[in-house]
Amino acid sequence: MIDEVIASVLAKARPSSGGDLDGFVIDADYAFENESTFEEVEIARTTQPECMIEITARAPERMTMLQHISHALREAWQSLAYSDFQATSILWYRQAMIMKFVTSNIEGTLCVTGRVIITAPRYSEMVLAFERDFGFAGPLHDLPEV
Repeated sequence: MIDEVIASVLAKARPSSGGDLDGFVIDADYAFENESTFEEVEIARTTQPECMIEITARAPERMTMLQHISHALREAWQSLAYSDFQATSILWYRQAMIMKFVTSNIEGTLCVTGRVIITAPRYSEMVLAFERDFGFAGPLHDLPEV
């Protein structure tokens, strides 16, 4: 569903570029590295309108559950997203947690899309614990081929 939301926003809003996108990247670096608990944050621009920036990071060892990572990811995102509009989807996979996002101002003159990929030192152990404790939800899937 997030892909449809992103496409709908892109049909109406102008994707950020130049200094506007530079500012968002600076804010993303601050939100994910300085304000949050994530480590080894890297931010890359892409040429794809539906995923303009890709943020990769590692959760610290003190996070021992996938739920902890999701919570920290949502907190970092809330300090970064434009207040007018934002939509996200967080999916847990066996190899990493991925959040796809879109955020825009009300006028549609600023719009940023992207994804955040989070791993952790003991991520595979967290997956096993989640599947053990919440097995009724079914197993987590492997990352889809890109």
